[in-house]
Amino acid sequence: MAFLRFMNSRPGRVIRAVAGGTVLAIAILVGGGLGVALGVLAVMLIGTAVLGICPISPFFGQPMRACAMPRAPRRA
Repeated sequence: MAFLRFMNSRPGRVIRAVAGGTVLAIAILVGGGLGVALGVLAVMLIGTAVLGICPISPFFGQPMRACAMPRAPRRA
């Protein structure tokens, strides 16, 4: 799947890390129970981006690690 391939690429990982940082900032501002839930989501987003894993990939028959993803064929 092209989406999973993108999310495991360097730009996809950067997007996940930036989104995680944004959600973390919102979690700090909100506080309370919702803030804690958002904080957990943010840590998951940042962690998967840093570690290079995509937890939803196995549901589509793809490997979880970004380095194990098959590359798209190049067109001439």
